[in-house]
Order: sequence, then C-alpha cells, then structure tokens
Amino acid sequence: MGFLLRRMRNKDTIELFEEFKVLLLNNSNIPLGIYTLSKGGITSTGVDLRLLFGVILKSGAVSFITVHNHPSKRLKPSKPDIAIYKKIVQIIKTKNLNTLLNN
Repeated sequence: MGFLLRRMRNKDTIELFEEFKVLLLNNSNIPLGIYTLSKGGITSTGVDLRLLFGVILKSGAVSFITVHNHPSKRLKPSKPDIAIYKKIVQIIKTKNLNTLLNN
C-alpha cells in the first residue's frame, strides 16, 4: 500500500498546494483507482462529501483510503481536518463501507 501512496504523489506539485485524494479498493483490498477530489491553496483544500461518496459509490469500491498533504509539513491535523474526518466516519457507518482514514 505504501508503494501506491508514494505513486500518488506528484513530485512537481504536491508540496506546493494542499490536495485531497481517495484510493478506491475492491473487496480484496486491491486498488481500483486513485481519484483527486480537490486541489487547494497553501493552507487548505475543500472536501465536498457528496463528491467523495459519489466517486466511491460509482466506482464500486467497498473500501477506501483518504489522504491529503500539508505543504507546511505540519503533521498535526487542523480543526477542519478533524471535523471532516468525523463527518466521513459518520457517513460510512450508514453505507456499509470500510475506510482507513489517513490525515
């Protein structure tokens, strides 16, 4: 899985602005694809949960991993980061999905 996450990284741009991506997995945890949900600025990027779950459900994924970077290199999640991940957890409880949240 680490190989895939490193592959998702665009060395030319990933550190310049914040990005939010989702790695879509099938029932055997084999990757179906990687989707860039949003690209933002230096300090934030928007996450539209309708788009996130639309992509997950349309892909047929049963599991997913969300990832995003912090161009500042700060490892501690921000309050907005924590809030969005709490919302994701609430939604997956109702959709019979599995996730490994990565902040």
